[in-house]
Amino acid sequence: MWSAIGWGSGLMILSGAWLKLKVFLGLPKQYLVWMESYKYKYQAVLDESLGLSPFFPLKMRTVILNSMSALLILTVWLMIRFYKKDTHRFYLLAFLKLSLVIFYNLFIIPYQYLMYTSVAVSFALFYLYSNHEEKQFVI
Repeated sequence: MWSAIGWGSGLMILSGAWLKLKVFLGLPKQYLVWMESYKYKYQAVLDESLGLSPFFPLKMRTVILNSMSALLILTVWLMIRFYKKDTHRFYLLAFLKLSLVIFYNLFIIPYQYLMYTSVAVSFALFYLYSNHEEKQFVI
């Protein structure tokens, strides 16, 4: 976990992204402005996409964005709390999967090809879990 924070911080410093942090933080709200301005462009994507986006009207996107942010922060908090209690080897991958499910189901513009990442993590979890159970019972 600390290595991910270190790598992320290092890449932000080396690339100069920390100088434009305000742009990165304001980007989701800018997406909402673009979606209101260009409804014809995004309506087909929103209607035919996966996740919860087709079930909410365009005016509710701010609620979706705020709930996604709050749920991701809660997921990180839970991950850190559970990881300190018991370090099972699947916790980090399982919490990655949980955060991907929250992120992609509440994504503002949910393109279908973005779901492949979550499916790949599911396959990895299944593979590791199925091998874990077999090795446990081998004598």
